[in-house]
Amino acid sequence: MLFGELRLSRNMEVDLKDRTKMSFPEETGTPLILHCHIPKTAGTTISEGFRQSLSIYHFHHLHPDPYYVLARDVLEGFLRINPFLRCITSHHLRSFPLSIANRATFLFTFLRRPEDAFISP
Repeated sequence: MLFGELRLSRNMEVDLKDRTKMSFPEETGTPLILHCHIPKTAGTTISEGFRQSLSIYHFHHLHPDPYYVLARDVLEGFLRINPFLRCITSHHLRSFPLSIANRATFLFTFLRRPEDAFISP
């Protein structure tokens, strides 16, 4: 369940009711979640769920240039700054690496049927 309790691996569990139960594995084997946020596909809601569940271990990357591409070296820089990151959300993911800084990645996005984009408020 995304908002109540988030399980990313058998070694990591985040419980919103008791933040003292937050634990992370010693090894760097926990996958880094890369959420490609496509506009008008509930990405803001998903990102907010990660923020509430993972707190400082989630990073929502924003950039003013809509053509900016979030490159591998920038992603690796985020992990150097905070090696405990568990999730990065961004509109600017255009390449989908299978690993970053020796950590496997779990890549995902949500899509809508094209006609829903015209109907959406």
